[in-house]
Amino acid sequence: MDILRKSDFCNNLDPISGPEVTISVSGNAAAQQLEQLEPSTGHQGDRNSVWATTAFTTTGGRGGDGPKDLTASQVTPRSPVLTWKPPSSKVSGYKLQYAIEGQAFQAQTDLRKHKLLRLTPGSKYLVRLQSDMGGVYTEAITIEFTTGDLRFPFPSDCSQELLNGVQESGLVEIFPLGQASVPVSVYCDMETDRGGWTVRAVAKEQLGAASASVCSDSMTYHNGRHFSTRDRDRSDIRFCAMFYRGGWWYRNCHEANLNGLYNTAHNQEGIIWKTWKGKKYSIPFVEMKMRPISFRPPSLG
Repeated sequence: MDILRKSDFCNNLDPISGPEVTISVSGNAAAQQLEQLEPSTGHQGDRNSVWATTAFTTTGGRGGDGPKDLTASQVTPRSPVLTWKPPSSKVSGYKLQYAIEGQAFQAQTDLRKHKLLRLTPGSKYLVRLQSDMGGVYTEAITIEFTTGDLRFPFPSDCSQELLNGVQESGLVEIFPLGQASVPVSVYCDMETDRGGWTVRAVAKEQLGAASASVCSDSMTYHNGRHFSTRDRDRSDIRFCAMFYRGGWWYRNCHEANLNGLYNTAHNQEGIIWKTWKGKKYSIPFVEMKMRPISFRPPSLG
């Protein structure tokens, strides 16, 4: 606010709500910088040498006014959607910080909406949001929310994800060794035979009982055998993995070899299921789906 002055006088600043502020100004001054005003507040000013008024609104925080009305919606056990109103000033982006006890995370965005992912079920989070004004950040606004609970917060397979309420097939993250383990991305089949199938050939220390009801049983022969690979062969007869070019629960050596070479019938090295097409036929497509024998899919409807 620039005010011409002919003599010494006082400026009176009257916030629209709040106490009046009086500033003494020298008569030789042609302009006066107003300081220490309330952020985001409308003011009216007058000078008593010659009556005049002006009105203005201060910006909020450092660098300008910040975003407003931060809300969390569509809160699920693992994600919420955060939305906010942008500030009146032009911004180059937003800094979003969110924290759970003992952990803190940060994200940058230039949108007005952001979906947080991979959160911990049943946990309380604090979110801070600031405007980025070219490297200077405004005062933060905050919000708290609590993610929902899950029957299995750290599912070990797709059967537990199905019991968590996931009904559509697709990629999910599971925790094969529990909460402390590194999550693994797998594809879940939630449609075949009422779902809960983990579609992934995972090498395990020892193969338990398994069955195949469509193409007859070629797996019983392999029950109780250790998983072997070319560089770690633990089959009954050595070099099964090397001879048959796969990783499998080899015995002496196989009646099924679903991790064999694609599109070859040479020397029983292909994708074999003996009780269906014999050992000289390599199956052009195969999909291994696993779920616990004890699993009981939830009732429909």
